[in-house]
Amino acid sequence: MRPFAIKQLGILPVAIGVGVLAAIAIPRGVLSSHHIEKSHRIYDGANTVLNDLLDAETGVRGFSISGDDDFLGPYKAALERIGRDTYALRELTEDEPQQSERMKQLEPLIAKKLALLHDGIEMRRNQGLAAVVEASKLKRGKITMDAIRAIIADMKQGAASDVERRLGIVSW
Repeated sequence: MRPFAIKQLGILPVAIGVGVLAAIAIPRGVLSSHHIEKSHRIYDGANTVLNDLLDAETGVRGFSISGDDDFLGPYKAALERIGRDTYALRELTEDEPQQSERMKQLEPLIAKKLALLHDGIEMRRNQGLAAVVEASKLKRGKITMDAIRAIIADMKQGAASDVERRLGIVSW
């Protein structure tokens, strides 16, 4: 019986080692899983805000060309969502310095874009199609939207990089 007891004692340190590793790895994995899910939500939230702006642009473009208020449906729907969606994204990023800084850059651009779209609607109503298609006015909207796209792309890349980094921790 003695050889069996010695074998059991040889397994004991291995079992303790596995238990200690599990005790360290499981909380770390849970924490990483939480951060990975949050990064996915930031990525999705950035996409949602961009889609809201694209919907707003689509509605204004249709209205600008046609003069028909029915085309403003996507614009009006986007206006109802964008404040909520931007707020949700800000909340997600507030404890992440790089993402929070991107939000500080993004929010004034969103406000500027929405103001340009509103001005475009009023211009079409009051001055007609020719005033709306003036190149300098279109260029301001494009420059603003390009800046928004760049910041959102940076946010999405930051979220994706965070997931990749954390998956490296989880999958040791």
